Amino acid sequence: MTKKSNLLLVIIIMLFMGCTKFNVIITNPQIQEKLDSKFPITKTYLLFFEITYKNARIILQNGSDKVRIGLDVTLNIPINENPELLSGGVEIISDIDFNSDAGQLFLIDCQIDKLSLKGVPPTYTDKVNDILNISVKEYLNNFPIYTLSAKDIKTTAVKLLIKDVKIRDGVLVVTLGV
Repeated sequence: MTKKSNLLLVIIIMLFMGCTKFNVIITNPQIQEKLDSKFPITKTYLLFFEITYKNARIILQNGSDKVRIGLDVTLNIPINENPELLSGGVEIISDIDFNSDAGQLFLIDCQIDKLSLKGVPPTYTDKVNDILNISVKEYLNNFPIYTLSAKDIKTTAVKLLIKDVKIRDGVLVVTLGV
């Protein structure tokens, strides 16, 4: 069977079952568990400084279609040729993408929305922000935060099409269907 005939079969099954939309509710603890498996992360950049991200916290804001993630960050970076340990926090904002083949929701287009690092001289703030944005994208872009279960025919059928992703009442609501 071709992809078109498979899709047509799924649509017919869904219409037969009377299901054109299906909501998947993803809670903070479910996403937090996935994040906890990824952190802490430490990586050396340009052979002379190190970035560590830890203590990931999921932040779901009602009405938003973006996920926010708070992280503690530590930089071990030479400033004026002296090694300095700088620490603080970042808040990352991310879109969500859906891979229908894998049935997974992914973080995409991750970027730093808020940055607070103690001890960074003003002349280096933009450079540090640029480096952290690059590292955040490297660590989190395409990171799966949830995998749909294929336990029933509805979930299997509707995972082909994503309609909407919104945060409502502190949970991520993914609407799938035709």
